Amino acid sequence: MLVEVNAPRFVIVVAPPASETAANLDSWHQLTGLMRFAILTRPGESMWWSSQSLPGSPVVIDWDTAPFLSPLQANVKAALEALDAQPYESILLFYDADDIQEALATRLGTILIGRPTDRLPDYFVKDLPEAVAAVRGLRSNSPPGYFGEVATTVISRGRPLASRGKIFPRFPQAMADLSSRTSVRALGRYFAKADARAKKHQLTARILRLKRQVHVHDRYLASVVGGALDHIHQRQALTAITRVPPRPSATIDNLGTLLTDALHGRPLAPFLELALLQSARDREKQRDLSAVDREANVAGAFECSHLCDGAHVLLFDDVLTTGNTAAECARALLRSGASRVTVIVLGADQNALAAPHYARLCVRPGCTGVMRIRFNSGNNGCFWGCSEFPDCGRTAVWETVLNALNEQNSRDQLITEGDISF
Repeated sequence: MLVEVNAPRFVIVVAPPASETAANLDSWHQLTGLMRFAILTRPGESMWWSSQSLPGSPVVIDWDTAPFLSPLQANVKAALEALDAQPYESILLFYDADDIQEALATRLGTILIGRPTDRLPDYFVKDLPEAVAAVRGLRSNSPPGYFGEVATTVISRGRPLASRGKIFPRFPQAMADLSSRTSVRALGRYFAKADARAKKHQLTARILRLKRQVHVHDRYLASVVGGALDHIHQRQALTAITRVPPRPSATIDNLGTLLTDALHGRPLAPFLELALLQSARDREKQRDLSAVDREANVAGAFECSHLCDGAHVLLFDDVLTTGNTAAECARALLRSGASRVTVIVLGADQNALAAPHYARLCVRPGCTGVMRIRFNSGNNGCFWGCSEFPDCGRTAVWETVLNALNEQNSRDQLITEGDISF
């Protein structure tokens, strides 16, 4: 899901070497025919690309090797200028996972061809033909994205952005010693408050509501979790389903409530065992602790109520950050005899992306509030409401404010060598 792109019209691709491209020329012909294109080529290869008679007459630009502080941003800015395009209407297609941090800083939509590392682009694909399908899908009524994001982003009249999406693996270092019997799957990304994307990302907002409010029944989250569990069960049969238990001092169990809602009426409902995993002692909230303190905070904090010999246990949590909590829960389950633990989380924490923050001011004359994500208490639909509620009751539909926020991202904000003073 392209969080910061409205209607995509342009694609900028960081091309692989020409020697690796000849075998995929058919896919390149399909790709460049879909939108306006700019190709950033290896130095000296622009002539080769220009000779391929690609549809749409893409702009071909030799990669500028002079910038050394932000080379990707500088070259993307040059491509945007050549296309007369802005970040909020453009996609960056690239091959090197090491470029993810700088690619995200461009504020374009990002699609990686290859396997990502810790930070995730807006989408990733395994090869060029799949990239063609992804770009083509962006022009349809069911755009590609991560399952938890597209299926909980409600755009109009209760309709989610899409009903299908990617569920992706995570490999937290905290679970390295459990890798032979434990796997982790995430349904989407989670953005911390300091990240500019957080304020316009419905999955993040839904997770925060789940954490903070009492008796949350979110039918979109429930549908996503239920669908994901069915998907996993079809591929490797589950025998028990539980969640990270609440702290003993907590008064609510929203993860348990969400799992109950998600499995209601589904064949997997009898597998739900909320009492299987329990807190052995109280603990601090992980969000307030450093990475080192998080590990100590949960060490020995969980225990099983009974043996689960040979069971394949599905462990559910809301956010994966360091993975220490999930790892400690998995250890407790494995000690009690589980043969395998599959962890599934709503969101993988992306760490904060340093980028400008913008607010959409309320349009009511005289009001000093800003528009924030709100949810309909009846149907869980999403809209924007003024922060000065109830004094100001101004609201707006989802796309109106989202588009306005995205349009504040400009190519002039991208860093080049000339922008840096010493």
